[in-house]
Amino acid sequence: MAKLAVVLTLLALLGSVACQTDGYGYGGGSPTPPTTYPQPSYTGGGLKVGYYDYKCPGAEDVVRKVVGYKDAGVKAGLVRLFFHDCFVQGCDASVLLDPTPANAVPEKVGIPNLTLRGFEAIDEAKAALEARCPGVVSCADIVAFAGRDASYFLSNRAIDFDMPAGRYDGRVSLKNETIPNLPPPFADVDRLKQMFAAKGLDTVDMVALSGAHSIGRSQCSSFADRVPPSGTTTSDMDANLAASLQRQCATPSDTVAQDAVTPDALDNQYYKNVMSRQVLFKSDAALMTAADTMGLVRASAYFPGWWNAKFAEAMVKMGGAGVKTAANGEIRKQCRAEMAKLAVLLTLLALVGSVTCQGYTGNASPPTPITYPSPPSSSPSTPPTYPPPSSTPPSPAPMSPSPPTTYPPPSPTPPSPAPAGPSPPAPGLRVGYYSSSCPKAEQIVKDAVKNAVYANRGIGAGLVRLFFHDCFVEV
Repeated sequence: MAKLAVVLTLLALLGSVACQTDGYGYGGGSPTPPTTYPQPSYTGGGLKVGYYDYKCPGAEDVVRKVVGYKDAGVKAGLVRLFFHDCFVQGCDASVLLDPTPANAVPEKVGIPNLTLRGFEAIDEAKAALEARCPGVVSCADIVAFAGRDASYFLSNRAIDFDMPAGRYDGRVSLKNETIPNLPPPFADVDRLKQMFAAKGLDTVDMVALSGAHSIGRSQCSSFADRVPPSGTTTSDMDANLAASLQRQCATPSDTVAQDAVTPDALDNQYYKNVMSRQVLFKSDAALMTAADTMGLVRASAYFPGWWNAKFAEAMVKMGGAGVKTAANGEIRKQCRAEMAKLAVLLTLLALVGSVTCQGYTGNASPPTPITYPSPPSSSPSTPPTYPPPSSTPPSPAPMSPSPPTTYPPPSPTPPSPAPAGPSPPAPGLRVGYYSSSCPKAEQIVKDAVKNAVYANRGIGAGLVRLFFHDCFVEV
């Protein structure tokens, strides 16, 4: 009887959802929920599980180790970072690119992305992988692995799945593409369905991924329209939650936990909160305004194992959106800069001379001292011996003009010494140009160049030559 009650409850919750044929039910018309869940599979875009098994063995372990020791806030940020990356330009790490003179407004500075977290964790994983397998593991795959691993740790290992890989890094990143592509917190259910469908995700995927709102924090400005002024009750939000938010949100930039019950756990508590009107965003509350999404919310609230499986499936499916290949992507050396722009950055300030020859107190690792062989033993005070000059002057070379027979005496006044320091800069240039606009610019370049030169001194010579060639063409 107990098992029959469970079956009947689930069917009632899913309602018409379970009777449709577009993937909303369990598949195949099964009347009972499964007790085990297979690994999600996805083979689109040339992606495959174990992509780096031979290219860079242990690559996924490196990422998981980095993610594992981060705090819950950073882990939540990594899940969100994966979502925001995939919804704009596809899963291509375009969200990681920093502003440059050539592109001052990449995705990273778009309004929805200003509160993203986890960039340093991606940088750390990338640095470790570059040391192990230079130029092999893409930043896009690192973001995907990190989102998967953060889900694993935040769910107390309940959400555990394989993430296909093989993505390349994108070269396009535009701020003005963020708002049109990222679902806003005030979206209604029809808009949510449309925006997810544009990325190849269905309603089940949309509701499952919404469960990520059980982790992380949100700025008060994102739901200010749902929190009524103190003393009023003009909101569909739970009154106790509204009162608590009024106390916590002194300014629009204050932040609150998205799930006050289990704030650091990726679990199905979110769906219980949706049902009890204890959620922050209009887009969360909107899930109870349509029959199909309401049934999925209730199923997720009552059957955590089912939701875990659906969340994993949706993460893998989302990870196949807009995948770049070798034809339209690259493997970045540093996740914050395209390869071409990185080369320009390293040469713009022409710091190789000061890096390799002067004292330095930046973040670069100290070099291993080099021992040079001693010079051959000889008395430094003994002048070299040369043969006596010939008594017969040599015959002049054919067709050469005759050499002068007399020479002016040497000047008693020695020449003026060369001025100390480099020549004055060309018009329009000045020392310390970035002191105000980007105070750490030269330090960043010094760090990058010095580490590169310590690893391979040939890079230093190459950068000097690159600067020369750059200046002699299209000056």
